[in-house]
Amino acid sequence: MALSHAHRRSRAAIIDPCYSATRLLPAPDRAGGAPWLYLPGALEAWRMAQVRANGFRDSTGPFHPGQFAPPATVAWYRCALPPARRGRRLVLTLRAVGALGVTVAGKPVFHHPGSAGVLRCDLTRFQTADPGQLRLTVATTGEPPTVRILGGLPAEGWEGTSDGFRFAPVSLEPATRSGLPPHRVDEPVVELAPVAVAGGIADFGRELLAWVVAPAGRGRLTVGESPTEVRHPHGIAHEQHLGLDAVDGARVSHAALALRYARVAGVDPAALRVRASFHPVRYRGAFACSDPRLDAIWMRSAYTLRLCMQDFLVDGLKRDRMPWVGDLALSVMANAYTFAESGIVRRTLTALHGGGIAAGHLNGIVDYTLWWPIALELQRRYDGRSDDGCAPAARVHALLAELERRCDGDGLLRASPEDWVFIDWVPLRKDGIVSAVQVLWAWALAALAALAEQAGDPASARQARARARLVRAQLRRAWTPAGYRMLVDRDSPPCRHATLLAVLGGCLPAGGRAAARRLLAGDTALAVGTPYMGAFQAAALARLGATGTALAQIRAAWGGMLDCGATTFWEAFDPAQQGDQHLAFYRRPFGKSLCHAWGSGPAALLPELLLGIRPLAPGWTRIAVEPRLCGLEWAAATVPTPLGDLEVEARADGGVTLAVPPGAVVEHAGRAWRGRVRIQPPATTSSRAVP
Repeated sequence: MALSHAHRRSRAAIIDPCYSATRLLPAPDRAGGAPWLYLPGALEAWRMAQVRANGFRDSTGPFHPGQFAPPATVAWYRCALPPARRGRRLVLTLRAVGALGVTVAGKPVFHHPGSAGVLRCDLTRFQTADPGQLRLTVATTGEPPTVRILGGLPAEGWEGTSDGFRFAPVSLEPATRSGLPPHRVDEPVVELAPVAVAGGIADFGRELLAWVVAPAGRGRLTVGESPTEVRHPHGIAHEQHLGLDAVDGARVSHAALALRYARVAGVDPAALRVRASFHPVRYRGAFACSDPRLDAIWMRSAYTLRLCMQDFLVDGLKRDRMPWVGDLALSVMANAYTFAESGIVRRTLTALHGGGIAAGHLNGIVDYTLWWPIALELQRRYDGRSDDGCAPAARVHALLAELERRCDGDGLLRASPEDWVFIDWVPLRKDGIVSAVQVLWAWALAALAALAEQAGDPASARQARARARLVRAQLRRAWTPAGYRMLVDRDSPPCRHATLLAVLGGCLPAGGRAAARRLLAGDTALAVGTPYMGAFQAAALARLGATGTALAQIRAAWGGMLDCGATTFWEAFDPAQQGDQHLAFYRRPFGKSLCHAWGSGPAALLPELLLGIRPLAPGWTRIAVEPRLCGLEWAAATVPTPLGDLEVEARADGGVTLAVPPGAVVEHAGRAWRGRVRIQPPATTSSRAVP
């Protein structure tokens, strides 16, 4: 596979020890052949339960509220039994996780109490001239009930249910080379040695999630994301449970740990190894430019996201290592420009919404409930799929109805006293109707309308659009010449967060662009508190035409973390802090996560800001390319799309080179472009196709 220009020029910035632009690394445990059948959402519910249990077990201070779907322990699978054919036997061959019962037209015909081997059920004598219904009942303890149809009937066309009545199409999961059912397969690991040793400490060169392996013997383990953390005495200040178990003549840490540095007392640090966990991906996306500092920011942003792909897209490696909706919304954007790994995004969306919101908001946070439809609609815009099972019509309708039930007479979403309104780690006023929440509510309603249309529910789509118009009208009460204020219903300071979200969500009033640009570029309003909102602010500034200001903010925040030695990007960054102050958070000396998914924003921002690459239609069938190099000599990016990889290079003289995947069209300079073209600088009137 030939590497793109952006891939070749960015190689000096690679930080990932499992980097590959040409193949999935590490190799996934997948094989051809018949898939495994799971109930819709069952694999996600079970894996979420495992991830949460492991997070609370392995970390000392995790927090992960919310209602999640309980894992199913009984499943019914059904399909049509084909009519009898003279002289032909029908033997159903399968594997089952759990006790298996088989019925035909309601009559029991086979039972097995559970086996790891292949089962065979001769159904020949139960066939009739007319198709009948075949039903499998699978019951388990401690894992999801699943079956693999190996012969006799196709794997397609099955439906499943956990209550025996409401059937839906099953989820098909690929078979594995190991022969294990997919829910028993963990992320692959890669063994790594230290890249440097000093002062009794092994330095593995970059952030990792890994099991530490030490020679047999005695000695206490400490690890850290920083040298200060690894040198800290063993005790409660550490954010992770540390300990070593005897395994096959060595000692291995109890759990996978977030670390760059490791030490085992009395052991030569050069003898330490780690088994690092990596989700299989290919770096389909790439970014390079004439500024190596921006190259490093992009590559470390992508690596930050990659490390946070652990079963699901989780928030951070050290704490909490669990999915949160707000982090996911930002990660959806970064993933679209780097790996385009849609499967893990859809699994995370499904798991986060598994319990619905009737008993409480997603992750217990009002704004995170609103981010869920926004994130799903963004993902569908990127991958062009509406058949992902994340939001069938019933789920969209129920979410809309439940949110509307919580609205006041003006259509605004009211937070109850026990609700958590987050927005950002800053002291926003929340003693009234929070403007940022209402802006997100209007944005979520627009997303719900689009999702309802895709799900074939035009009535819900109309309802959502009507409610969005009402909310936008009410938001005029919070608009001032300086931008949105913090509260809709009372006088309050100007609000950077409400204003930047309004730009991205289409809630800016007519004529408000100049005021929004002044607010977001200035220091008159409370600043953003995390790279999470910092990334959205940079995106909003670019939408307002202030690309240079957005780029300056990226250089200051993410470049500032680079100057502190970051190999991945952090949960928060305050340039006023010095030294070990950067490590503290939540009033704990090492509470800050130094690899946090919401720090990955520049992976999407740099190609969008500098080259203007963004989808204009679902699935990237129409793509905008509007370079603004902001003083750079050149910039190049490769962006993965469902149709193939888009390649763009722009030069300071205005020349642009495109490689547009088949089936897509690029809109640039007032024209539509297809295939491979070299567009000459504006002073030259002709453009020619690249051979």
